[in-house]
Amino acid sequence: RRNLKPIVFVPLGWAFALIVLYAMRLPFWEQHGRYVIPAVPGVMLTGLVGSLWLLEAARRSLVWRVLTRVAVVGAGAVIVVMALVLSPGIYARDVTIIDQEMVTSALWIADNVPDGVPMAIHDIGAVAYYAPRPILDIAGLVSPNVVPIVNDADALWSLMQAENMQLLMAFPDQIPGDDPTDPRLCEVFNTGGTAAIDAGGANMVIYALAWNEDCTSVRFVEND
Repeated sequence: RRNLKPIVFVPLGWAFALIVLYAMRLPFWEQHGRYVIPAVPGVMLTGLVGSLWLLEAARRSLVWRVLTRVAVVGAGAVIVVMALVLSPGIYARDVTIIDQEMVTSALWIADNVPDGVPMAIHDIGAVAYYAPRPILDIAGLVSPNVVPIVNDADALWSLMQAENMQLLMAFPDQIPGDDPTDPRLCEVFNTGGTAAIDAGGANMVIYALAWNEDCTSVRFVEND
């Protein structure tokens, strides 16, 4: 059994490596680190094995029995507080923000943007579901060509122009260069949601992209 002990740390090493690799390639921490959730099973498995070892050690001495009981009570208290006190409010707030910002934006696109108009989008989920369009994912999750330049604002703008993006949907801090006043941006829709503002954030905005910096000349043209 002693020879097997190092093996149980392999899942923990996998979880750690996943987080580090993700941080190196796509350094986004949005919404409770949801992008690194695949690391959770490895942490849970290692924790389960560690708990079994702790219970085994508790049989051998009074000190370990006390420590085991303290750990069990502490873990139980944390679970209760998280599940019954903190999590419901956090979950309700997050769902409201997603509904008011991402879903509202996607429904506007479905009603106002022709099917073939290409768009650059940071949070793609709601749009892909409610209003499928040609998408350049400027977060890089489904557009691998974005990953090497995800932190290079000039390169992102060049890629968007090269691929003839006609709309950009993003929060202010998701715009390449973080500049909502960029002359290429022509605001056409703002969600006006309250939950994101109350949480200290901002509203999702959809911009028509004027590559000649003349918003009066913007027209939506479907890709062939």
